[in-house]
Amino acid sequence: MARRRTSPTDVVKAMVYDRDGGACVRCGALENLTVHHRVNRGMGGAREPWINQAHNLLTACTVCNGWFEDNPRE
Repeated sequence: MARRRTSPTDVVKAMVYDRDGGACVRCGALENLTVHHRVNRGMGGAREPWINQAHNLLTACTVCNGWFEDNPRE
């Protein structure tokens, strides 16, 4: 049985980086970037197709990604 992909595709990640100007949306950093889920996969949406689509993702540096994880309501 093939494993189900649980992260965005490379094409979707590229779209998100391009949309966000290749910078962290919170602090503007240009290095150590990652794609962050607005609605976390662990909040019941991991099996939903929209969870890994561009509208649910944003570009964040590793520091701000941690901040988003610690402050999900923000």
